[in-house]
Amino acid sequence: MELLWQLFPGYIALFLLIQLIPVRINIFFVRDDKDEFMTIRVNTIFSLLRFAVEVPAVKQRKALEFTLDAELKAGQDELIRQEQETVSLLDLEWEKLRELIVYLQENSQMLRFLLRFFSRAITVEKLTLRIRAGLDDAALTGLLAGLGWIFTGWFTAKVRQWFSFKAEPVFVINPDFRAQPIFAGKFDTVFSMRMGHFVIGGSLLLLTNFRGGSV
Repeated sequence: MELLWQLFPGYIALFLLIQLIPVRINIFFVRDDKDEFMTIRVNTIFSLLRFAVEVPAVKQRKALEFTLDAELKAGQDELIRQEQETVSLLDLEWEKLRELIVYLQENSQMLRFLLRFFSRAITVEKLTLRIRAGLDDAALTGLLAGLGWIFTGWFTAKVRQWFSFKAEPVFVINPDFRAQPIFAGKFDTVFSMRMGHFVIGGSLLLLTNFRGGSV
């Protein structure tokens, strides 16, 4: 017991050091015409722990029914598991959906606080969005591009209010004047947080649940 008390300050120091370890998250999404691919990569403990969740596509098999293929990988090559799930809008549990809406309403104050907390904790290291779009009418394509640039200007100002950036965000919109509708794009972002931010945020969320779902 005496040895345990002697080691206790070391345990506390180690715990505090772990809270300072950064966690980097990379979200990558690309769409080319009808093909799309998305992956989320998590990197922490100085790249000793890495895993990726890949979502190639959401495919519609039948009316109101969608199939989702997902892979979870460790590092670059090791496949931990692969899942395929079919979701039908007709099978949704509407009672649970109603309970979720009620929960969000009752805990809106705490959830807004958590959003502000995480937005201040996040450091965006990279944010790139490139879009190529066009309609079958050249005038409408030009109008769409102009509206897109207006939106990106507004969006850039907003995200600068929410997050801190290490590098300038990049937004590019290229109108495609070919005589057929097309939409292609690539979204790539890397942001980081400290391990302690997840611990604090998760603890606050658990505290809200223990209090009976009310703030």
